[in-house]
Amino acid sequence: DPCGGSAHLLTTLGFLHGERIQSLLCSDIRSDAVKIANYNLDLLSSIGIKNRASTLRKLIKLYDKPSHYDALNSAISLSNSLSLDAIKTQAFVADALTQSIARSSVDLLITDVPYNNLVIWDSNVTDPISHLLDKQYNTLRKGAVVAITTLKSQKISHERYEHLKHITVGKRRISFLRPR
Repeated sequence: DPCGGSAHLLTTLGFLHGERIQSLLCSDIRSDAVKIANYNLDLLSSIGIKNRASTLRKLIKLYDKPSHYDALNSAISLSNSLSLDAIKTQAFVADALTQSIARSSVDLLITDVPYNNLVIWDSNVTDPISHLLDKQYNTLRKGAVVAITTLKSQKISHERYEHLKHITVGKRRISFLRPR
């Protein structure tokens, strides 16, 4: 996910489909987001989830809040759903509008791009989504799939990609593409 933010999307994918995933890479231009992303991606390992449970137990002792009990119960439940083979995870600082990982290394590029609401593109590029698709093209393996979530009004068309389909969920549009 080249616009990974706190990696909530990749962490969720890891819990839901961990047995089918070897590695998850997340980048964001903001170092504070990458720090949170690594913290969240750590939940996909038994050590990470144990550390989170330990932190929650300390918070329960300090504050005795129902939300901490709920979070601890969720952490215990999630630990039972972890894949036996740990998923390799990494979050790093990078601009989504540059190629920052190895050529032909990505099977699925999935991202939720900035909507100019809470997060905006940190660039003067006129069409950042097309630019992102250009820059990430060489990272994709043959047969890779790209899933990009945008505002419903944003229609993605790019000469280097075949449009497979799209779905609309509320105000969001998820476009599925394949490199040509």
